[in-house]
Amino acid sequence: MGGIILAESLNKIKKVKIVYIEDEKEKEKEITVQKAGLGKYKKLSDIFKTIMNIIPEYAEEQGIDDVDEYIQSMTYIELLNMIPDLLTYSIDQFIDLLILGSDLEKDFAEENLGLDEAFDILDAIIKVNGLIKVVEKGKNLMNRLGLGGAFKAEMPEKQKEKIKKAKTQKKNSTD
Repeated sequence: MGGIILAESLNKIKKVKIVYIEDEKEKEKEITVQKAGLGKYKKLSDIFKTIMNIIPEYAEEQGIDDVDEYIQSMTYIELLNMIPDLLTYSIDQFIDLLILGSDLEKDFAEENLGLDEAFDILDAIIKVNGLIKVVEKGKNLMNRLGLGGAFKAEMPEKQKEKIKKAKTQKKNSTD
């Protein structure tokens, strides 16, 4: 008992209450997010970096001229506000991040989780595991090495294809 209280006081565990609909009734469920071990943390940070790698393309689509400056100056709130738009390109990675970072089950997440609840869980995962620090450290390292630019993870070919397909569909729907 003392360990859980200590862990909670050190922000190593967060509980997120969500409301979902089942059999036309509102139900509550408590989702647990706890600090990941090194192996799980690597997977979490890789997925997070892959999602963040979409930001430069998104920014260009929004007509932002200096994408690097935009990314460097982003706040945590701006990042969270951008995620609904990024989901067009990365919903599978977003779900994987939620499942890996919490005790959610994939089927439950896909069928019952709303966007607002997903953001509450994501916020807890980011805070408990310090994922924003990963991005910040990457940006700082790139600047120190004189590489400039955004902190980027290698984007899988499958993800690149999804982005290209989403852009084509978006373009065709606006024509």
